[in-house]
Order: sequence, then C-alpha cells, then structure tokens
Amino acid sequence: MGNAINFTPAGGRVTVRAEGDGDTIRIAVIDTGIGIPADQVARIFEPFFQVERGPTRRYPGVGLGLSIAHDLAPAMRGDVRVVSEVDRGTTVWIALPAARATSLPWSRCASA
Repeated sequence: MGNAINFTPAGGRVTVRAEGDGDTIRIAVIDTGIGIPADQVARIFEPFFQVERGPTRRYPGVGLGLSIAHDLAPAMRGDVRVVSEVDRGTTVWIALPAARATSLPWSRCASA
C-alpha cells in the first residue's frame, strides 16, 4: 500500500480488495499511479531496485518492500504478482493459504 500511495499522484485512486475461496486469501492493491515500464516489472522484486534512480528522484523508498514480500510469500506457500502499465497504474496482489481456526483466543474471554 505504501508504494501505491507514494506513486499515485494527487487525484488518483488506491483501492484494496480482498477475497477468499476457503483455501486461499487474495489481497490486491490497485492504483491509478504512474505505472512501471514493461521492461522493468520483473526487476521490481530485486532488492534495492528502483525504476527511478539518482539524487533527483521524486519518490521515497529504498527498494526493499516488494523484494521482501516476494521472498516471504513463497515461504508461506503463497505468491506475489504485479501487473502494470505506464500512466495507467499498477496492481500488486498476494495470495496466501487461508488459515483455519477452530476457536479464537479472545472467544474465551468472559462476556459482560
């Protein structure tokens, strides 16, 4: 979400969607931001990679967020994907296995 907010100019939109089918939870962050050039999309998962570089870059960050997510998702039996188009926006989604809980710890709390 941080990237979506940082790379979406004023007047743009950032949307978060979540859905599940019982086995998998999918969360998508969709923005109407600046987008990523097609030849750069695969590289955004590299540590410290930034499309815009140099001391005059306009956007904050160090280039670790998506790299970390890309490493953590498979470790949790999930996946991260990105679809982007310059000047139209970017969608980043993560899919993870749904957890099954028989009872939640707070359900044992005394009720008023």
